[in-house]
Amino acid sequence: MRSRIACNDGWKYREDFQTHYIGMPLPAAKTVDLPHANVQLPITYANELAYQFVSTYQKSLSIEEPLTSHRVVLGFEGVAHDAKVYLDEHFVGHHEGGYTPFELDITDYLNAGRAHLLTVVVDARESLNMPPFGHVIDYLTYGGIPREVWLEIRPEYAIADVFVYGSNLLESPEVCFDVTLSEARFSRLKLALFDGEKCIAEQIYAVTKKTVQGTLAVDALILWSIDCPKRYDVEMTLLVDEHPVDRITVKTGFREALFKKDGFYLNGGRVQLIGLNRHQSFPFVGYAMPRRAQQEDARILKERLGLNVVRSSHYPPSRHFAEACDALGLLLFQELPGWQHIGDAHWKEVALKNIEEMILRDRNRPACILWGVRINESGDDTEFYAKTNALARRLDPTRQTAGVRFITHGDVQEDVLALNDFIHEGDNLPLRKIEDVTVHTELPYIVTEYAGHMYPTKSYDPEANRIEHAKRHLNVIHHAYGDTRLAGIIGWCAYDYHTHGDFGSGDRVCHHGVLDMFRHEKLAAASYASQRVQHPYLKISSHFNIGDHPKGFIKEALIFTNVDAVDVYRNALHIGRLYPAKDIYPHLPHPPIIMDWMGELLEKEEGLSNGHANRIKALYKGLAIYGRENLPESYMQYIQSPQDIDFAWTMYGKYVANWGSERVAYTFSGIQDGREVIVKKIGGDFEKQIRFEADDTTLQLGETYDVMRLSIVAVNEHGQRLPYAFDAFNIQVEGPLEVLGNTVVNLFGGVYAFWVRTVGVPGEASVTITNNDVRQTLRLTIKE
Repeated sequence: MRSRIACNDGWKYREDFQTHYIGMPLPAAKTVDLPHANVQLPITYANELAYQFVSTYQKSLSIEEPLTSHRVVLGFEGVAHDAKVYLDEHFVGHHEGGYTPFELDITDYLNAGRAHLLTVVVDARESLNMPPFGHVIDYLTYGGIPREVWLEIRPEYAIADVFVYGSNLLESPEVCFDVTLSEARFSRLKLALFDGEKCIAEQIYAVTKKTVQGTLAVDALILWSIDCPKRYDVEMTLLVDEHPVDRITVKTGFREALFKKDGFYLNGGRVQLIGLNRHQSFPFVGYAMPRRAQQEDARILKERLGLNVVRSSHYPPSRHFAEACDALGLLLFQELPGWQHIGDAHWKEVALKNIEEMILRDRNRPACILWGVRINESGDDTEFYAKTNALARRLDPTRQTAGVRFITHGDVQEDVLALNDFIHEGDNLPLRKIEDVTVHTELPYIVTEYAGHMYPTKSYDPEANRIEHAKRHLNVIHHAYGDTRLAGIIGWCAYDYHTHGDFGSGDRVCHHGVLDMFRHEKLAAASYASQRVQHPYLKISSHFNIGDHPKGFIKEALIFTNVDAVDVYRNALHIGRLYPAKDIYPHLPHPPIIMDWMGELLEKEEGLSNGHANRIKALYKGLAIYGRENLPESYMQYIQSPQDIDFAWTMYGKYVANWGSERVAYTFSGIQDGREVIVKKIGGDFEKQIRFEADDTTLQLGETYDVMRLSIVAVNEHGQRLPYAFDAFNIQVEGPLEVLGNTVVNLFGGVYAFWVRTVGVPGEASVTITNNDVRQTLRLTIKE
């Protein structure tokens, strides 16, 4: 039987490479653990040249017992980006591509009872002739060994690969399998299907060749879905003379996923896909984050934003992220590494190999619904893309292919047409129709990027910018729900990310995310969460500070919510019950509510008739948007006396600007089915409080180090984040933890987050933040 050993702790590392390092211990080396970035980068103004060098990693390996009838395989989840591997002085393998796994058989170089020196030479230069390199790239590619490494001892006669999938799932379900063995022998293969600890079906198959295919009839299967991500364990046991010699267990789910002309169908039912793209980079360490951080990214997208799909732009993600998508019910669109550029023949061969490695790693994952086999936003290459599609269909005939493009009316060889559509500028058509982008109108159609660079927004930008950012995302979501020809939309993007100097906002950061780099929401996140989350949701777009708006006029404010209505109070005064703007956003499941500061007050407090009150409110909106001198002719209908304009200004000062009035706070009471289910307050900002919070209180030692995110948030007395707080803090750690990144930090847009990591020792630890006014401590537990 096989056994696996994690090889992530205690590597030696140097930021250079010399030929004489091979086969000898590295001199003056640092000790590091994997995942590891070859260099840490600052949050802003990161230099893309800083990580582009050749580095050296070393680790001692030993096998205690003599190996008889077994092979030893070294596995790498991902090395960025060119890896040459040596055992002692022997060259054992080379891999090109930083985002896909590879294995090397090192059996012939091992001697039992002897320590061997494993050396990995890592080239992170962007001049390499492989994807995604060759031209400009709108993201940093980092360097190092950002994913895990393991050593596996396998029997010589072993299971080499397993592909499990379902057939006829909506009628008479069967479990199908394709198994590849290390060699052809007479033997038997036992397949057992487990639901938890219970075996619900099993069968034994005769083996005469190197490959085995078969089916297993199952009385009833609970199908994997977005709302019920049911998974089973499929256990494959290889038997020789009735004795088990090898066993592999695959955790998978069974579902029918199909893109059709009229949309995407999961288990026979149409699902409107609403999602975001995700770069897997993190502050300071780039790609080098272990399991918890990768899985938390998926949880944020599914549970906090309510998304049902994510695209792993522009490369396969960490396996931990993919596993979390399976467990959470988050659909995953994976694509090969690359960005716009197509290289020479060697470059293309590497791309094909990367596709093969991507599919073989994740074709048992129920969350995966599409294989992206076209370099993101590249031009046409008929011969190359014929090969990428053929390869994907051969390796996995159960899934469709897609090719993400931004050119229109090009060559389409994929099963699903995928377009990055950046036409929306706030006041025009959100997306193009398929008839406007291709003659292949019979194809399923999905939009895979929008927004993004069209309106980059920082969490500390002026309020009007943040509102506009949210509205642009909301406009596209609204359009998608109203277009039954469109399978779905995947916006650009989930999280802010580092980029090259050719892109970004001058600080080498693309502020395109609906969340910042720390995984904290910007306002635009509410455009998604208000439509999708299952719990009562209420987010107000404004702090109602007139000085944050040109001329002091708040042109509009939105209440993002999924409740039936919201009662709004100005201090104790009931402004009115406000309802979703279904007339403006008829297709949204939950249209936002347009804030009405005056509500019923013009009638109750000022004695106006309903008609007069509505005219004054409409007039105020026009004055706030255009000003008195530029008021369009269309607003003249609301002026029925010379005093109306002056009266509208007076009401603005009284009910919106609050000049000279008592301290004003607004209360928003969310009403669902006739009862209050959620309450938020806005206004005041007379107090500033610092919240120091951890995502959890316990870290777990395991195959590699664990990490935990801690957040420092400045809020007012109502718990609303203060977007213009930039306070500085010192971070101090006591106990077996380390901070990833800086220990002297400042808030960005009222928030800062950092990750602490374990150092291989259990125990208790504390993390303290201090400045002249604040001292707060969090206590964490590290378990074995």
